[in-house]
Amino acid sequence: MQRWLVTGAAEVDVVGLREHKLLSELGVTGATTWSRKAGWKLAVEPGLVGPNGGPSSGVAVGARSYVGVGGWPGGNEVVLVPGRCAGAWINGVVRGGLCAASLYLIVGEGLSPANLGILAQVAEAIKRLSGPWVLMGDWNVTPGELEASGWVAAVGGMIVAPDEATVDAPGGRTIDYFVIDQRLASAVRGVQAQRHACVATHFPVVLLLSGKARAATTLVLRRPRGSPVDLPIGC
Repeated sequence: MQRWLVTGAAEVDVVGLREHKLLSELGVTGATTWSRKAGWKLAVEPGLVGPNGGPSSGVAVGARSYVGVGGWPGGNEVVLVPGRCAGAWINGVVRGGLCAASLYLIVGEGLSPANLGILAQVAEAIKRLSGPWVLMGDWNVTPGELEASGWVAAVGGMIVAPDEATVDAPGGRTIDYFVIDQRLASAVRGVQAQRHACVATHFPVVLLLSGKARAATTLVLRRPRGSPVDLPIGC
C-alpha cells in the first residue's frame, strides 16, 4: 500500500485505503506521519480486532498534501462507522469541493444484517450533506448485488465500476468500485483497475472526474403558477 502511494498513484489526487489493520494509536500516528512525508494528507481510522483475535479492517481517506482536507460536514468528524468507514471533506476536484469516504464491508457475508447496518450508518452521514460526494469501497459484493439492494437509489447515488475483475484470483470478482452522487454523473470521464499494481490481491481502481463538474449543472426556469388578481374598485 505504501509503495503504491509513492509510485502507483502518480495521477491520483484523492485516495481511499482499506484493510491497513492498524489497531494502536501509535500505529495510526506513524501512518499519518509517514503519509505527510510522502506527500499525502490522510485521515486514518483504526482497524478492529477480528473474530480470531487478529487485526482486521481499518480505513483511511485523504488527498495530496496541497489539497485542503477537513472533517465530514454535520459533525466535523472523520469516523463515519468505526473501523469500517472514514470520510472527509476535500477542497478540490470540483468547485466548492466534495466529500469522499472510504468504506470496507465485512468479507464473506454479502448483504448481511451487519453489512446493511454499516450501509445504514453511511446513508445517515450522506443525508447531512448539501454538496456532492464519492464513496470509494471494497464492498465485498458485486455492483449488481449492491444495486439490487435498493441502497444506491435510496442515497441518490450511482455505481461507477470497472468492467474487469478487481480481485487478483481465479474467478476474481469486481468488488472494488465507486458509488457517487448522481449530481456528478456528467463529470465521470472513466474508471479503470490498475492491473499492473496489485495491492494485497486487489487491483487499485481509479475514477477520473472532470474538474468542471459543478459548472456542468444547469439552471431550469419554470413558469410560476398563476394566481388570481383582484383589482381594487376604481382601478
